Amino acid sequence: MYNAFGFVVTEEQAITAAEVGDIDLDSFRKYLQRLGLDTDEEPQPGASDDLFNRGVLTEHDGSMNR
Repeated sequence: MYNAFGFVVTEEQAITAAEVGDIDLDSFRKYLQRLGLDTDEEPQPGASDDLFNRGVLTEHDGSMNR
């Protein structure tokens, strides 16, 4: 869920104007650590692959969006 313009939106929707660079990867890694996932053990997937595999990114018209 997130709050958009005073409305709480509960359905998944991609923000097509956003790209991988718009995501704070440090915050994402800290979130994963709070879930008990090891983000330091090698090998780790690349940022785009990791975000896509965890449902943070979606593919839209051949590019990754959040």
